[in-house]
Amino acid sequence: MPIILAFYLPAPVWADPSDSVTHAMQWEEGQTIHIANQGGAINRHRNIKLSVELSSPDKVLVTESGARSEHNLYRDYSSDDSTKWLNVWQGTWSLAGDVMRLSLTLKDRKCMHQKKWSDAAPEALQCGTVSKHLGLSCTLSQVTPEGASGPTSAGATIAVWSCSLSATAELADLPSHWVLGKASCIKVLAGHRGFTYQRCSGP
Repeated sequence: MPIILAFYLPAPVWADPSDSVTHAMQWEEGQTIHIANQGGAINRHRNIKLSVELSSPDKVLVTESGARSEHNLYRDYSSDDSTKWLNVWQGTWSLAGDVMRLSLTLKDRKCMHQKKWSDAAPEALQCGTVSKHLGLSCTLSQVTPEGASGPTSAGATIAVWSCSLSATAELADLPSHWVLGKASCIKVLAGHRGFTYQRCSGP
């Protein structure tokens, strides 16, 4: 389990009002459950890309896209449940010491949710609810990423913003805790044993 340590870094400084700073996270999650007595299997996957763009002096743009799927295979039937979405928030940010606060309003949401039973045609279903307003509190921390081949290829620590909701909110398939790379994208690998981290391999 990675150790997260709090530390202080100065606020971003813009040489020009048009400059911006982007903090990013990728979330990757997978789970396979085998049912006893060869009763079948359940496969779940969730992949998310999240970027938080801070522009001078206090504006913020948050873009989040993702996909979630679940495949259930039983003796007599199967089911496939899939969701794809894109959310865009706008709002303001502020910094006090090593704490950053985000106040966000949902400006756009696109979502498609389908479920399919065995050989039947896919059925369109309602997507999960996302709150119109979000408040987050973020503290500066650092994580030690593993390499793609495991802990032995791990690199140096990476500065991150560790963000949690300031109040209860509906997020549908988006995790309630964000780990945003401060200077580069960080990938969060979520599993039943906890979280590990890697450097993002691409945008």
